[in-house]
Amino acid sequence: AGALIFLFVGTILPLIHISQADDAVQSVQGIEATINMIILAVLGFLALIRTEERIKRKQVFRQLHGLRSLIHVIDMHQLTKDPAALSASFKPTSHSPARITNAADLARYLDYCSEMLSIT
Repeated sequence: AGALIFLFVGTILPLIHISQADDAVQSVQGIEATINMIILAVLGFLALIRTEERIKRKQVFRQLHGLRSLIHVIDMHQLTKDPAALSASFKPTSHSPARITNAADLARYLDYCSEMLSIT
């Protein structure tokens, strides 16, 4: 890369036109400063693009967390609504929570929960 830059500079600024050694040093310093400025400008532009992506990603994660919280609440309310509790072999314990005992009501409740999850 350095050789290509040197050849490029050599075509633009032939060394024959440089009369003193100080002119050559100043020319090389000017070219180096220009290249550094271009590199810094490109890096700054890339940093701006990445910042925008990070901001958008953070917003999406925040919204996703809210959605997951809502789904968790819906899921936690379904813990006592197990269809197996309607079977004849189900034996509740003394610490069992109150359950829906009607199959139609339980089916309607679980349908509502499924609809809420599909809406979210």
